[in-house]
Amino acid sequence: LDDYEEGTWTPTDASGAGLTFASVEGTYVKIGQLVTASFALKFPAASGSYTSVFGGLPFTSMTTTATMWGGFITYTDFEVGDAGKVSFIVNANNTTFNPYTSESSPIQPNVSSMLNKSFRAIIVYRASA
Repeated sequence: LDDYEEGTWTPTDASGAGLTFASVEGTYVKIGQLVTASFALKFPAASGSYTSVFGGLPFTSMTTTATMWGGFITYTDFEVGDAGKVSFIVNANNTTFNPYTSESSPIQPNVSSMLNKSFRAIIVYRASA
Protein backbone atom coordinates (compact mmCIF):
# COMPACT_ATOMS: atom_id res chain seq x y z
CA LEU A 1 0.00 0.00 0.00
CA ASP A 2 2.40 2.65 -1.17
CA ASP A 3 -0.44 4.83 -2.48
CA TYR A 4 -3.16 5.39 0.11
CA GLU A 5 -5.04 8.64 0.59
CA GLU A 6 -8.27 9.80 2.18
CA GLY A 7 -9.91 13.18 2.39
CA THR A 8 -12.89 15.34 1.55
CA TRP A 9 -14.28 16.63 -1.73
CA THR A 10 -17.15 18.90 -2.73
CA PRO A 11 -19.64 17.76 -5.38
CA THR A 12 -20.57 20.57 -7.77
CA ASP A 13 -23.22 21.22 -10.39
CA ALA A 14 -21.63 20.66 -13.81
CA SER A 15 -24.90 20.81 -15.79
CA GLY A 16 -24.49 24.42 -16.84
CA ALA A 17 -27.63 25.38 -14.91
CA GLY A 18 -25.63 27.20 -12.21
CA LEU A 19 -27.16 25.31 -9.29
CA THR A 20 -25.88 25.86 -5.79
CA PHE A 21 -26.76 22.84 -3.66
CA ALA A 22 -28.54 23.65 -0.40
CA SER A 23 -26.11 21.36 1.43
CA VAL A 24 -23.25 19.25 0.16
CA GLU A 25 -20.40 17.16 1.53
CA GLY A 26 -18.16 14.34 0.34
CA THR A 27 -15.37 12.03 1.48
CA TYR A 28 -13.08 9.67 -0.42
CA VAL A 29 -10.55 6.88 0.00
CA LYS A 30 -7.98 6.19 -2.74
CA ILE A 31 -5.93 3.00 -2.72
CA GLY A 32 -3.66 2.82 -5.73
CA GLN A 33 -5.87 3.92 -8.63
CA LEU A 34 -9.14 2.74 -7.04
CA VAL A 35 -11.23 5.61 -5.65
CA THR A 36 -14.33 5.25 -3.48
CA ALA A 37 -16.08 8.61 -3.15
CA SER A 38 -19.19 9.07 -1.04
CA PHE A 39 -21.32 12.19 -0.88
CA ALA A 40 -24.55 13.76 0.30
CA LEU A 41 -26.31 16.72 -1.25
CA LYS A 42 -29.60 18.56 -1.24
CA PHE A 43 -31.04 20.17 -4.36
CA PRO A 44 -32.12 23.82 -4.28
CA ALA A 45 -35.35 25.08 -5.77
CA ALA A 46 -34.62 24.65 -9.47
CA SER A 47 -36.30 25.37 -12.75
CA GLY A 48 -35.47 25.06 -16.40
CA SER A 49 -34.70 22.09 -18.57
CA TYR A 50 -31.29 20.52 -18.13
CA THR A 51 -29.77 17.14 -17.45
CA SER A 52 -28.01 16.54 -14.14
CA VAL A 53 -24.24 16.40 -14.32
CA PHE A 54 -22.20 16.45 -11.16
CA GLY A 55 -18.56 17.46 -10.94
CA GLY A 56 -15.77 17.76 -8.46
CA LEU A 57 -14.69 14.12 -8.14
CA PRO A 58 -11.38 14.17 -6.26
CA PHE A 59 -9.37 12.53 -9.09
CA THR A 60 -9.71 12.41 -12.87
CA SER A 61 -11.08 9.06 -14.03
CA MET A 62 -9.09 6.88 -16.39
CA THR A 63 -9.74 6.95 -20.12
CA THR A 64 -11.80 3.99 -21.26
CA THR A 65 -13.94 3.19 -24.29
CA ALA A 66 -16.56 1.45 -22.16
CA THR A 67 -18.63 2.94 -19.36
CA MET A 68 -17.13 0.92 -16.54
CA TRP A 69 -17.27 3.09 -13.45
CA GLY A 70 -20.22 4.30 -11.48
CA GLY A 71 -22.18 4.21 -8.28
CA PHE A 72 -25.50 4.01 -6.57
CA ILE A 73 -27.76 5.91 -4.18
CA THR A 74 -27.73 4.72 -0.58
CA TYR A 75 -30.53 7.08 0.57
CA THR A 76 -32.96 9.48 -1.08
CA ASP A 77 -36.16 11.29 -0.17
CA PHE A 78 -37.40 11.79 -3.74
CA GLU A 79 -39.00 9.60 -6.37
CA VAL A 80 -37.59 9.44 -9.88
CA GLY A 81 -39.23 6.42 -11.40
CA ASP A 82 -38.00 3.73 -9.05
CA ALA A 83 -35.60 5.83 -6.94
CA GLY A 84 -33.98 2.71 -5.57
CA LYS A 85 -32.65 2.02 -9.05
CA VAL A 86 -30.98 5.35 -9.75
CA SER A 87 -27.34 4.86 -10.64
CA PHE A 88 -24.38 7.01 -11.66
CA ILE A 89 -21.99 6.76 -14.58
CA VAL A 90 -18.53 8.33 -14.27
CA ASN A 91 -17.42 10.06 -17.46
CA ALA A 92 -14.11 8.87 -18.94
CA ASN A 93 -11.03 11.04 -18.39
CA ASN A 94 -13.03 13.50 -16.32
CA THR A 95 -14.13 14.50 -12.82
CA THR A 96 -17.84 14.45 -13.70
CA PHE A 97 -20.62 11.87 -13.41
CA ASN A 98 -24.27 11.62 -14.45
CA PRO A 99 -27.27 10.11 -12.63
CA TYR A 100 -29.54 7.76 -14.58
CA THR A 101 -32.82 6.01 -13.83
CA SER A 102 -33.22 2.27 -14.17
CA GLU A 103 -34.56 2.90 -17.68
CA SER A 104 -31.19 4.47 -18.66
CA SER A 105 -32.76 7.92 -18.78
CA PRO A 106 -30.77 10.90 -17.51
CA ILE A 107 -32.31 12.57 -14.48
CA GLN A 108 -33.59 16.07 -15.19
CA PRO A 109 -34.09 17.89 -11.87
CA ASN A 110 -36.48 20.47 -13.25
CA VAL A 111 -39.56 18.93 -11.71
CA SER A 112 -41.17 19.97 -8.44
CA SER A 113 -40.45 16.56 -6.88
CA MET A 114 -36.72 17.45 -6.81
CA LEU A 115 -37.08 20.79 -5.01
CA ASN A 116 -35.25 20.68 -1.69
CA LYS A 117 -34.81 16.91 -1.97
CA SER A 118 -31.61 15.12 -1.08
CA PHE A 119 -29.65 11.95 -1.59
CA ARG A 120 -26.54 10.16 -0.41
CA ALA A 121 -24.49 8.02 -2.76
CA ILE A 122 -21.26 6.13 -3.37
CA ILE A 123 -19.15 6.31 -6.55
CA VAL A 124 -16.37 3.81 -7.30
CA TYR A 125 -13.97 4.42 -10.17
CA ARG A 126 -10.39 4.03 -11.31
CA ALA A 127 -8.29 7.20 -11.35
CA SER A 128 -6.12 8.01 -14.35
CA ALA A 129 -2.96 8.02 -12.21
